[in-house]
Amino acid sequence: MTTKPRSLSQGDTVALISPANALPDRFKKQEEYSISYLQKMGYKVKNYINHTDANNPFVRANTLMDAYNDKDVKALFPICGGEKVHEILDLIDYDFISANPKIICGYSFIGPLLLSISERAKCTTFFGPHMNFINDRSTNRELLYTVAAFWNILSWSDVEKTGLSNYERACLPKRTPDQRLELTNIYKNPQKIKQSRQDISYTTLNDTDTDEAIVYAQSLDSLMLMGNYNIPLNLNGKLLLLDTLDDSFDYIKYKMNILNDKYPLNNVSGIIFASFNERTDKPQKELDLQNNQQIMNFLKTMSDSLHTDKLYYGFPMGHCKYKLTIPIGIKAKFDYKSGSLIYSESPFDHQR
Repeated sequence: MTTKPRSLSQGDTVALISPANALPDRFKKQEEYSISYLQKMGYKVKNYINHTDANNPFVRANTLMDAYNDKDVKALFPICGGEKVHEILDLIDYDFISANPKIICGYSFIGPLLLSISERAKCTTFFGPHMNFINDRSTNRELLYTVAAFWNILSWSDVEKTGLSNYERACLPKRTPDQRLELTNIYKNPQKIKQSRQDISYTTLNDTDTDEAIVYAQSLDSLMLMGNYNIPLNLNGKLLLLDTLDDSFDYIKYKMNILNDKYPLNNVSGIIFASFNERTDKPQKELDLQNNQQIMNFLKTMSDSLHTDKLYYGFPMGHCKYKLTIPIGIKAKFDYKSGSLIYSESPFDHQR
């Protein structure tokens, strides 16, 4: 049975953490900015970023568990990612996390930590942007839509929508009276948003919904990392959301086939390729990742390789311009007509 944290309320205490690596120099100011921003948002902040022994995985694991052990803390916010997160995955007390669930939200190379907690602690986690891109003094702050969606999910309430277009407001997460959740696909009608190099559109290989299944969201490179280190992971029956960055279609196919050898994908409930993107701070490559015909050809090739036709492309998650915060470890189905993710339960324990 999945354990769930309580949603956030103003006045709660949250923790800033860096479990995947030592904090890079370029993020040192973001630590200060993130603390200030969280306080302005109405939260108390405890800083669990270790600056002295952060290269030691045992220290990072212990610091993470200290934050989980802190009875005041209701949510853990990684300030950034880092490719060394795999070092702590076998050093964590998953039984304790299961008995003491808290919100933990991150993406990119924080993903393996989120999946490990979801799978081994049977606890809801959240795949969403890091605090160094959420805070209001970030040099590369997320869109207001992404920030609003982030707080909308984690506080389980409507948040300030100033600055959003009518279409963006309509595509924020929707909560039903019976505490279920619908994550609307803003890329279903890309002509209604400001176009950019990172904008994508929705494409489907088939005309069927997925079965209801537990959602796992992850970056492709993070899953590859887990496979490289033989980290146990069962994807059978899961609804898998994947994103990539700076990869060509051919290279994504190559990575998917390697991944399929490590974690067989033929029995997944469905695969949603959330976004294929290029970094906007680099010269434009000739990847042409937004070409619908090439996307369809890619999906057909993957269908032949993976022996499944429940493949979809174009969902606001990961490294794309518009991002939703995705609950992991609870059940949902993917609606092929709307391109939306519809959960059959709340990600939170409303009685906790």
